[in-house]
Formats: sequence, C-alpha cells, structure tokens
Amino acid sequence: MEFPEILKPFADDLLATRQESLLIGVKEDKTEPLQSKFGGNPYWLKDEPFPVGIDGEPLLLLAQINFAEIETPLKHFPTIGILQFFASPGTFFGMNLDNMTQQDNFRVVYHETIEQDESKWLTAIPLPSDGYFPVEAELSLSFYQKEELISQADFRFWEIVDVPEDNWELRHEIQETYFEDFYHGQGHKIGGYPYFTQDDPRLYSGYPDHLIQLLQMDTDDSGTKPIIRWGDLGAGHFFITEEDLKRRDFSNVVYYWDCF
Repeated sequence: MEFPEILKPFADDLLATRQESLLIGVKEDKTEPLQSKFGGNPYWLKDEPFPVGIDGEPLLLLAQINFAEIETPLKHFPTIGILQFFASPGTFFGMNLDNMTQQDNFRVVYHETIEQDESKWLTAIPLPSDGYFPVEAELSLSFYQKEELISQADFRFWEIVDVPEDNWELRHEIQETYFEDFYHGQGHKIGGYPYFTQDDPRLYSGYPDHLIQLLQMDTDDSGTKPIIRWGDLGAGHFFITEEDLKRRDFSNVVYYWDCF
C-alpha cells in the first residue's frame, strides 16, 4: 500500500487500523420477506407488536440484513438471523440528539430464529399516515468484503495521526489528502469506519465505546433519481459496543445521521 508523501510518517500506525468491512451494493428490485433489503416490507410475525413511534404511528423499515446471505461474516457479528433497522418518517427520521440510544422513534430488532411457517408472517404491514423517508425505493442488497483503514472522519483519526491541534495548516492538508486521494469511507457498509459530513458525534456526545458500525447507509443518487437521500448528501449510521454485539443486545445502539 503506497501512501502519499504527507502521510508516510504515519503509515505504520494507519496500517494498524486495518479491519474487514462489508460493502453493500444496491439494486432497485422487488424483494422477498426474508431477503436483505433497504426499504420495502420487513419479515415480521403476526403475533408480535409492530414497532411504532412515540406518536403511535408505525415505523418504516430502513434496512434488513439476513446474515445467512453473507458468505464471510465479520468478527463478532451474527452468522444467522435477521437484523432490522426501523425509523420514523418526517423530521430527523427518528434521531434524538439528546439521547442517541433512546429507541422511541427508531428501533433495532434482531430475530435470531426465523419462523419457517409462512402463515405466521405478517403480510399487511402497517404504514404511517404521512412523512418523508430517506429510502425512496425498495432495494435488494449484495455484499462485498473489503479491508479498509480508519477514515479521516472517525474521532480516533487524530489520535493516530499525531499532529498538534494548533497546526491547522498541516492538519487541513493531511485531512484533504487523506479524503481526496487516499480513503474517504463513503458508501453503504456493515462494519468498517464511518464517513460523516460533519463531526463524529460519538466523542462529544458521550459514546466513545460505540466503536462498531452496525450499518452505514449513504445517500445514493447515482442513477437518474435519488433512491436514498439523507438531507443534503448525508449518511445514516448505527453504532454498537463490542460487548453488546457479542451478547446480541441491540437495545443500546447509537443512531445518528448528518448532512451538509
């Protein structure tokens, strides 16, 4: 791996941050209930209460990941079951900046065991009465394993690239070089390192232990029309602690999105 000249003094430390991620490809498509997807209808059982927001309105499916579709699982992640991400349509899409783990208007649900009796599946999925949502089309997913380095947006970047805070000129040059010419962290992915349009909220909002990225869903306007849009070219994120992930406890997940 060849580093630009300005990054060479930090090359060994940057290489030490390497970790596997799963990049996600999307295709506008009709999906089956158990299939991995962005948008569309989730797998759900008739006798289970459907996720609703504090206003009583049903939440919408942002993403559903069926781990049986992933050939090479990431460290600590499930190898079976379905993980779902729900959010409220409308203002802030269910994000709570005062408490990013409070699942009032978003929900992360893990189904470790999948019911095979289709007669028990919920087919009439409840929908909210109104609201705008980031996912504007039903998308099937494909997964591609990739090794990546820490992104310049991650709050740990400047712990690794040890440049004094008052040396703004050098910091700016390093940041621009890393993002433009080396690695930016954008795209849809599971695991790996995040991309932010603003700052990493985990440090200043009190979540420095939420180091594992469950999901990054980026804005996607590569086609003739946007199919995923977080405000003005933003991205949505879900983060979890290593211990919670090992326990399959998804009650303390950080949910955050930002845009320009």
